[in-house]
Amino acid sequence: MQAQGIKVIDMLGGLAPGTYTLLTPANFDTYYPILRDYIAEFHLDGMDLDVELAAPMSIIAWYNAQFYSGFGSIFPDNRYTTPTVVASVLTSPDSGNGYVDIDEFISSAQAPSAKYGLNFGGINGWEYFNSLPDSTQPQLWAQEIKDAMANLTAAKREFEAGKRSEAWAL
Repeated sequence: MQAQGIKVIDMLGGLAPGTYTLLTPANFDTYYPILRDYIAEFHLDGMDLDVELAAPMSIIAWYNAQFYSGFGSIFPDNRYTTPTVVASVLTSPDSGNGYVDIDEFISSAQAPSAKYGLNFGGINGWEYFNSLPDSTQPQLWAQEIKDAMANLTAAKREFEAGKRSEAWAL
């Protein structure tokens, strides 16, 4: 996937107690090297440390917003003020509640793109293995999202250069 320009990011943590308690300042020297080496060994583009606690927005570089299973809607949402927002969505109705068809979702990605501009970090899909439009070829979902994000980025740059009057139409 990375050879095709798709970022691969692993996730660690979650709402369950204990999933992130070892990543505290007191344990940093013990557990950070393990995490760093894991990222390097598998050539990951990053790691999402899913700490579902209140934290000052000033210390958050990326905000992975979950837009499914009752955790909100991306049609549009103005709660996120951090510099970079990544929208997490279901890739198939078989992955949980709150699935939105990929065409509708791509269309709705224009709102956060308009708000965050090039700081809209992209779209994260949950789960890869059964992604639509064809669950036997899950890479098609990633390719459609990649193409949509490239189109949004190109439109933003054209708008800023004065070559386009409507920045967010795909």
